[in-house]
Amino acid sequence: WPHSLNLLLIPALFLALAGYPLYRIGVGKGLPWEGLSLSAAFLLATPLWNIGLFGFHPDALALLPLMMVLWYYEQENQAGFWLSLLVVFACKENLFLVGVFLGIMILVDKRDQRWGGSVIAVSSLGGFLVMGFIIPYFNGGASYGYQEYYSYLGDTPGAILSNAFLHPTVWLARVFTPATGKYVLLLMGPVAFLPLLRPKYLLPCVPLFLQNVLANDGRLATLDYQYPAFMLPFIYVGTLQGIRRIQHWQRGGSRLGSILALVVVVLPLGFHWELGPLLSYGSAWTRHGISWHKEIRDHLVARVPPQEPGVAG
Repeated sequence: WPHSLNLLLIPALFLALAGYPLYRIGVGKGLPWEGLSLSAAFLLATPLWNIGLFGFHPDALALLPLMMVLWYYEQENQAGFWLSLLVVFACKENLFLVGVFLGIMILVDKRDQRWGGSVIAVSSLGGFLVMGFIIPYFNGGASYGYQEYYSYLGDTPGAILSNAFLHPTVWLARVFTPATGKYVLLLMGPVAFLPLLRPKYLLPCVPLFLQNVLANDGRLATLDYQYPAFMLPFIYVGTLQGIRRIQHWQRGGSRLGSILALVVVVLPLGFHWELGPLLSYGSAWTRHGISWHKEIRDHLVARVPPQEPGVAG
């Protein structure tokens, strides 16, 4: 059924299914109600809606296998873990960086040097080959395009990396800003900052977070686009683990965990009301709204004959 609506329906299906592994992780930890509540909260996350509605992005297809990676990780099912991780790598090139830090998380959490080391090695080699050779080959010899976001550090990947080490104050000045604080609030506020109780689950978010806040394009460090999507599985699994930790600290922790799970459902509702793409047009927190851009788009779309095929980006 070749139809442009497939570019909306297929990603929506993948995004909807991505909540199921989170629920199963909760069941496996003896937290079925919390897992179900967090799955609902995950599906209410503003970046999830923005990925599905604003254009087609392979990021939408990667969230389900990425959540499967974490599910198999919790089960210590290495066969399922590797299969899911390879599918993740096939979706987007910057996910190799996530793989490197996922390997570090395995070393820290599981103390399994063979497993963690192999994940780091495969991710590093895959990223080097894809970004250094495969993408330039199919791009007519041009270098990896997204490096232009970090041109203030250098003109080549090597120069960017070396200057990042030699002149750390240049990029650190971009990290510690009010805009970054707002970005952290928008990411962690809906889950009441509970992942901070299990910070190891945030390790794979480090390259993605830096990638977004260090870019010279401010759109990357907002919830309006697909850029924060890959952090969501780690944030929400970390939230579940944070609730589990609190339960271990408190007597009657099961009841407290249920209350926290309910809070983490209510918070995304509030954030989605204010920030989500369906209800927040005109909000001071979001960039979406009626503007001269929309007037131009409407004018151009009106000129397309109703029965003619078209493509837009």
